[in-house]
Amino acid sequence: MEIPLQYKLENTREISERILEKLITVKLVLFYGEMGSGKTTLIKEICKGLQIYDGISSPTFSIVNEYCNLKGEKIYHFDLYRLKNKEELEEIGFNEYLSSQNLCIIEWPEIAMEYFNDKKTLIIKLFHNTPDSRIITISN
Repeated sequence: MEIPLQYKLENTREISERILEKLITVKLVLFYGEMGSGKTTLIKEICKGLQIYDGISSPTFSIVNEYCNLKGEKIYHFDLYRLKNKEELEEIGFNEYLSSQNLCIIEWPEIAMEYFNDKKTLIIKLFHNTPDSRIITISN
């Protein structure tokens, strides 16, 4: 169930903690939102909560970043914004990442929707509200 929640950008950490609670049962998180809505900023906070401290950045040009937390767990962070077709997903081995049982966080997931049909997902939608606040919905 989607319940819109307004938050100030200074409270991004508290929002990330709500999301972290849901990652106990979900290994796939889809982030929707227009450019500049705060997707990567929120993902950085989530990664800090997962004990990842080095090199968290948007994979806009690399398509995927691989992080490793202090427990040795891998997390894959995708930015699919630049992809033009589904063949490019195949070229990077997208399905193998999803099947790895590691957490996959995906920005701009629209091009890959057919890959998620049988997977349990957490859906995060971000919207601009004011220059210093956002509206977020979190749903399964």
